Amino acid sequence: MSQGRDKLGWERLADVQVPRVWVIVVGLWWRQRKTDQAIDELPSAEFGQLLGERWREGTEREEQLVELQASIERMTRWLVGLTIVLGLIGVSGIAATIWAAVG
Repeated sequence: MSQGRDKLGWERLADVQVPRVWVIVVGLWWRQRKTDQAIDELPSAEFGQLLGERWREGTEREEQLVELQASIERMTRWLVGLTIVLGLIGVSGIAATIWAAVG
């Protein structure tokens, strides 16, 4: 067992060490600098083409997600209908059993 953990493996919040803020700031600055350098190295026509391709890919993914959502909605409605039908069959079976026992 590591230091500060209980028998279930949970670590006390007081024992968690958070990275220093300056490390996060330097990391973000370094990543942004590298991104800016990569963009500057691309020719503008190639950069525009890359942006256009990414835009189209995003649009295609969005259309796929909308189709998936519509399919999920149809399936959900079908399942709700099936649940209602099976519930009615169950209730009618119970009612028929009671009617047969009483009558």
